[in-house]
Amino acid sequence: MVRPHVAFPITGAGFLTLAVAGAALIGTGLVLFAVPAVALLATLRLCVVVDGRTIRRRGLLGWHGPFRLDDVSALRVRRMRRSSGMRRSWAAAPLVLRIWVFDDPVVRMTVMFWSGWPALARFVGSLESVDVDTRSRKRIAQHTG
Repeated sequence: MVRPHVAFPITGAGFLTLAVAGAALIGTGLVLFAVPAVALLATLRLCVVVDGRTIRRRGLLGWHGPFRLDDVSALRVRRMRRSSGMRRSWAAAPLVLRIWVFDDPVVRMTVMFWSGWPALARFVGSLESVDVDTRSRKRIAQHTG
């Protein structure tokens, strides 16, 4: 099971505490801290589950899948595209992991927010039916050691 990093729900709980304390002291504290608290606590629902035969993804609105591992056609690890107005270097752009079933990307995750993504990438990439290009193999090897 792959989940978002544990820091997100913990930070959400901290924001919720600040929202309650802020509401007690000043009336606007609830509004200032409640919105980020709810957004960060919502990450508790997100996960990707892989068992021996299927892959499933749970979003904020429920489960998607299951998709058979035999149907997975490609795995890609790419740099996130940046708009021309961004001044950061290309090397600093975060990586995005995509798992494709036929022509549909069923899993898309920005890897810096997820713990356990290297194990997921190695497992899915090791399947016989999955096409993993050279660039993706290099990135997986670089980040998994």
